[in-house]
Amino acid sequence: MKVSQKDFAIGLACLFSFLPTLFAPIMHVDEGVFISLSDYAQTGELYSKFTDLKPPLLFLLYHWLSLGLQGLWAFHVFQILGLCLAAWSLKRFLSYWISEEAAFMAAFIFALCSGRIDYGSGMPERVLMPFILVASYLSVLILQSTKLNTKYILAIGVGLLVGAASLIKQPGGLLGVGALCCLLMDRFRWRLVILSGAGVLISHILVFGLIGTSPELIWKEAYTINFGTYMHVQMDHRLQWMDRLVNLLGNYGIEIPALILGGLYGFKESVAFVCLKRQQLLKFLEGRFILLSLILICFSALAISLGGRFYSNYHIMSFFGLACLMALGLEFSEHRKPIFIVLLSLAIISNLVFHSLTFYRLATDQFKDWDSEVQALNDKILKLSDSSDSLWINHGFGYLYHSTRRRPAVKFMHFMHNLQYVDVCLLGDGQISGLRQNPNYEQSIRELKENKPKLIFWASRHKNSCTDRLKLEIFPEIQNLLESSYEKISEQSLGSLYRRRF
Repeated sequence: MKVSQKDFAIGLACLFSFLPTLFAPIMHVDEGVFISLSDYAQTGELYSKFTDLKPPLLFLLYHWLSLGLQGLWAFHVFQILGLCLAAWSLKRFLSYWISEEAAFMAAFIFALCSGRIDYGSGMPERVLMPFILVASYLSVLILQSTKLNTKYILAIGVGLLVGAASLIKQPGGLLGVGALCCLLMDRFRWRLVILSGAGVLISHILVFGLIGTSPELIWKEAYTINFGTYMHVQMDHRLQWMDRLVNLLGNYGIEIPALILGGLYGFKESVAFVCLKRQQLLKFLEGRFILLSLILICFSALAISLGGRFYSNYHIMSFFGLACLMALGLEFSEHRKPIFIVLLSLAIISNLVFHSLTFYRLATDQFKDWDSEVQALNDKILKLSDSSDSLWINHGFGYLYHSTRRRPAVKFMHFMHNLQYVDVCLLGDGQISGLRQNPNYEQSIRELKENKPKLIFWASRHKNSCTDRLKLEIFPEIQNLLESSYEKISEQSLGSLYRRRF
């Protein structure tokens, strides 16, 4: 793949978008959980002794791409490279349907919007994006190829990549509909679809085999529980609507206004094109691409809805479809360059806002996931325990398992797992207390008594995943355990640290 000046510019845009990730070891609490669980990705203990709702490839990628180093710098570097590849693939994918100039403009805006820093860079929705966009690029190569064997090989590759996306985040494979629609436009469509389906199956077999845990257990933990339990928990409706409103304003209004406005403009221009060419719409490449883009938008909405609510990072799944609509708007517009300048300005301003906020927090010790208090706690854990000791942190600081190299004492490392896998911030106090009967909670209490962790840290700082909502008096079983077997050795705004007496 030849790298042109435009490709280089897209690469710089990706780097600019992700710049703050190179200045902090961890960007978000979820990254901390992922990197901590990745330490057990190939030991046969993932999903059996330590678990999370995410599919296995996410943890394998964290394990491989972090290179065994402290922090996530190496992972973030690989992620920047991955998003560069995604943006380059998007440009080439779009160039098949529309002019190269409009394709470049859309890919450049996509690159600038690809790294949201305030919520964390290494979220699975973002990690899977290169797989989907490269698969889509391969699908247009299939349309261009005249060799049947080449088409077959590329179709298997498309399936492998789409399967990999679904192994990073369960709904991620739905975005592969863009590649599937391209395959259906080929004269050998059904053979190609069957081969791509085989590729999806092969990717699952390979990844499940690498984990070293039974496929039944992986399916139960990462899929059945996710779509069976998590999706049906009743949350506090007032908090839920506040969460939706804040995320809608933040994600779509502040973070990606360029993609949103570009997508809306593209939709308007596409409607005009359809009205003009409606009798012969599908004879035009642009007409087919309009249909493909609308299908992709619908499947993106479905993937987002499977999150159960408008949660902070699910909107990333809309980027591909929005970029396609934006590209159509730029293609059809009579004022392409002025519109591009407006969208470019919005994307740059959005980046500057989030970058400034992140660097300000780093400079003023307000970076909640790795500020001086968290670092002091990390040092204290290292001082008061040995590498062979186990540790339990109730919620919000999963990264400390990885940074201290201490073994988690319970299977459910995040306390939200004990509350039917829902965000603590979205539950009322009565709901938190009522969920003590959850089997996960009972299992955690049993494991705490059996494993007897050397240290227990009970977090209580609100800005770290609303841990102040988890008051000890709500959980008498844990409170009794701490009073009978542990001594409190420190207490601060971050929380309380307990050490086992014997």
